[in-house]
Amino acid sequence: MKVKFLFVIQAKKLHKILAALHAASSGQSKAEKDVTKTWLEMGHYLTELGRFEVDSSEEHFGGILAQIGKCCDRMSVCSAQCVDHSVLHLVEPLKDHVLLVESVSTMMANRKKALENLHIAQKDQSKKKAALKNLEGKGSKLADAKKAEQDSTKLVEERQNALDEMTKSVIEEIANFRREKKKDFKRMFEGFVKMRIEQAKRQQEAWESVLGDMQLESL
Repeated sequence: MKVKFLFVIQAKKLHKILAALHAASSGQSKAEKDVTKTWLEMGHYLTELGRFEVDSSEEHFGGILAQIGKCCDRMSVCSAQCVDHSVLHLVEPLKDHVLLVESVSTMMANRKKALENLHIAQKDQSKKKAALKNLEGKGSKLADAKKAEQDSTKLVEERQNALDEMTKSVIEEIANFRREKKKDFKRMFEGFVKMRIEQAKRQQEAWESVLGDMQLESL
């Protein structure tokens, strides 16, 4: 029981953290969608500026501005890919884990209620047994008291069986949760970090190619 009680406390803390992390990651994905649109707008207007420079007899520099515009377009695509990856491999899995912790916590609460119901039935059984003992040899009320005692015993057995089943399910679910949690978290966050590294590499390569051309341009 002590282990289960500790898990209830841990589950509440974990649920709070995961719910906040899910909200933050969801917010980050929404913000990145806005960034995606901003990159597209920048790309469009830089391309327009490049055309203006070309029309003003600054063909090479106009071409560089257009190239920067294309890089902005690539940044937009890159951001969109990151949003899709984050939603699929981070935001949604985090939501699933929040729901899973809620499910286990609900199972624990239901087990606690079942235990309380068992205690109530056991107290009632004790009263019925005492009443039956007091009526032994007293005739007409004995049959009713015996029936009441039998019913109370049956109820205790039913509630004990229900509690045992719940306890078994809770123990199995907690064990499964603990076994899978670390593996799931490692996969989630390792994928997130790798995705960010790949994004940074693609962005750096795109900008460095433009910078090289700009440094060759004599203004």
